[in-house]
Amino acid sequence: MGLEAYLFQLDLGKPVEVDFLDEIICHSGFERTNKPSTDKEEYRSYFYELDTKLGVTEAHMLVSPRKSKANSINVRFSVMSPPTVISQTFSIFRELSARIEFDLIDTEIINHLYNVLRSENKVDDQYQGLSKAAQKQIEERAKIEIDEDLFKKNELKVMKRELVMENSPEKEAIRNDETIFRIEKQGLVNKYFGWVLKTLNKK
Repeated sequence: MGLEAYLFQLDLGKPVEVDFLDEIICHSGFERTNKPSTDKEEYRSYFYELDTKLGVTEAHMLVSPRKSKANSINVRFSVMSPPTVISQTFSIFRELSARIEFDLIDTEIINHLYNVLRSENKVDDQYQGLSKAAQKQIEERAKIEIDEDLFKKNELKVMKRELVMENSPEKEAIRNDETIFRIEKQGLVNKYFGWVLKTLNKK
């Protein structure tokens, strides 16, 4: 997953049966978009999508070989989405939380904090150099509440969040795999990706 998506992880804390997860994911509004492999000796991927006028929210679940349980669910939306996709996605989180316990991890907080540390020369160009305790602190800061209003306050100034919230509510819903092409076609590379270079060039 690259710069084109805003990514969350639902950390289940312990392995949960895939059949149950598949059922509650679909019940929350998603439609499964693929037919997972039936070969239990290989990795199996489950892909989901909720495509509405509010935006496109996607989910993915990966199951290891010879396993029938998963530890997490990944959820994402394009940075070119209308801001209404945030409401749609948090509605899904609330729906899922009524059926199963999980920690909601905002992986963009992790990326943001590491980019800040890199700009301050506190990690190297490969983002290495922090103690395990410091890494753990960042991971803990990335755990967020299922609170749409708090998310929108964006107290850490996570740039991807700002980009989505600044998009027009009339913006067309878009899938992640279309995002890079659309950004390049519309000449919006600097708007959506320029902030990365600015952050890293503060060194």
